[in-house]
Amino acid sequence: MDQIRIDRTPRRIRVVLGGATIGDSTDATLGYAAGRHPEYLLPVADVTWPALTVDQGAGGTDPFGDYHTIRAAIGAAPLGRRYVSGHAEGLVQLTFDAMDAWFEEDEQIWFHARDPYRRVDITESSRHVEITVDGVTVARTDRPRLVTETGLPERWYVPRADVDWSKLSPSDTSSACQYKGIASWFDVEVDGHDRLVDVVWSYERPVSDAPKLAGLVAFYAEHAAVETYVDGVAQPKRTFEPGWLNPSFDIPNIATAA
Repeated sequence: MDQIRIDRTPRRIRVVLGGATIGDSTDATLGYAAGRHPEYLLPVADVTWPALTVDQGAGGTDPFGDYHTIRAAIGAAPLGRRYVSGHAEGLVQLTFDAMDAWFEEDEQIWFHARDPYRRVDITESSRHVEITVDGVTVARTDRPRLVTETGLPERWYVPRADVDWSKLSPSDTSSACQYKGIASWFDVEVDGHDRLVDVVWSYERPVSDAPKLAGLVAFYAEHAAVETYVDGVAQPKRTFEPGWLNPSFDIPNIATAA
């Protein structure tokens, strides 16, 4: 059984492709399905069909219902789904990263639709935080920031000035978070140990809702070689379930689809 949820959003949602607005709705909804980020669903009437076409020879079924595939032209790459039955009947899902731009009201968003049930708190602290890698101290601070995020382990972020950069080197990895921004990653190498790849990250370009992350770095505390000490106490290594993508499943009004 797949849990899903469909909620109305009060925000005007606009979608741009090929320099033209192909979706514009004040009656959009947010759809949640297990293992997927929230997705905007627009009424069929709020999509510009001359720019898109429905390939009725292609489609399938997902937790929201039966659908036909949407393309720019028959034979072109899929751009989304038009639901013809089920919980999302009459709604359209446009693939987020296949579009040129998405807007909530007049503010552009990236990566995926923002989840109103997801919260990120960045709290200043004066607790003493020390981080070791393979037993060697690589960061020590009395001015950390504690980041708590719905469904994820807490993270201690450290000012860049309180990190031993002689043991870190930039990697080619980058990642993106709708709620925090674009992150650059770093490898760590301490004397007598192998290089550990991608165990440190920094949001050098945080989104406007998370400005307090600028100038901070975090260590992947779940890694076996990384230990975090807060006021001298070793912190447990947290685990989390992929279900954090859908925290709204813990509140009422859940639809269940076979």
